[in-house]
Amino acid sequence: MAVYQREPSMDETVEVFTEYATPTHNKAARSLKDVPRTVVPLIPSNITGTPKPQTSPSYPKFKLGMNEEQLRGPAFDDLSWLLVRHYHRNRANPRKLSFLDLQFQANIIQSPGPFHVVLCALLCLGAALESSGLDEAWIEAGLYSSVTVVQILNRKHHNRALDAHQITLQVLFDLWIEAFSEQHPVLLNKLTSALENVRTSCQNGLDIAQAHRELVNLASNLKLVETLEAFDHENEKYPMYKWARIYMRQISNLLQFMRGTGDHNLPLYLASLEKTCVYFFAYNRHDYAQNIPDYIAHMYHLESSHPSIWQELKSGDFVVSTNPVAFTSIGPDHAQEHVNKIHKGEGAISGLTTDPQGLLK
Repeated sequence: MAVYQREPSMDETVEVFTEYATPTHNKAARSLKDVPRTVVPLIPSNITGTPKPQTSPSYPKFKLGMNEEQLRGPAFDDLSWLLVRHYHRNRANPRKLSFLDLQFQANIIQSPGPFHVVLCALLCLGAALESSGLDEAWIEAGLYSSVTVVQILNRKHHNRALDAHQITLQVLFDLWIEAFSEQHPVLLNKLTSALENVRTSCQNGLDIAQAHRELVNLASNLKLVETLEAFDHENEKYPMYKWARIYMRQISNLLQFMRGTGDHNLPLYLASLEKTCVYFFAYNRHDYAQNIPDYIAHMYHLESSHPSIWQELKSGDFVVSTNPVAFTSIGPDHAQEHVNKIHKGEGAISGLTTDPQGLLK
């Protein structure tokens, strides 16, 4: 037991006793001053605040949010908090790199695996959705069993979790747009022809990109995004509405991150990772929340310190691609999982780690 008490001149020192004499408990009261010390007393510290490590990296040209144009939708509410955490937290070197020689530390960037970032983001989504009622709706709708829902919330099923959250996103989006159309029917009527053109192009498989560009240009001219943001601002006073929109944005950020990985789009990958990192702070995923801002700062610093490496990464060398088909790139950690599955399936490395002699060979 440890007892701490302030002792400034204006405070009265209170006498604390460990035992009291009662009819059933015949023991004399004893002051804490008479109890011998069993631990080393604390040494008073005169350090104010959190001292900044001398080895903290400095990136004068880096600012979080400099690549914000790669994302669509509201961003400033989360970005401001992330900036505060980035500039005022204790910036320590990653533990895994601290064992390297100093001559190698400057040339190595600790990169988070995209596949494991997605798993961590799914765990945050599960925490946001648990006990909200939507998890029970999955069961009542017959989409998943109760056991599968628990596994989805705990990110035990990667593909099922993604499917479940995307289905939920589409349902919430339909309800959101229906509520929006009741207040702005004229605006959506102007988009009807463009929406029908995209549907027809998808059915025929012709000029899909052109039809999509026409829809985006029309929505931009009608200021659809600005009107939706104003609609959100008007309804944020309702807690259920605000929670649903936060959940929808959280899924959208994850899908943008997966798109940046699949399309080997480095600017979108870094910008969406920056947005996703906000939820790692919110849901206490400390390892990712601490190291990802350092990783983003290192990556942006490469553009000025090592332009050739930056161009190689920007061309798609930060992911693994085995064929030229679009949206098939995966992260290095995901590719390693595939390699492990192949080798374990062939029996070459199955049980290798449990055999000391075989592991040495």
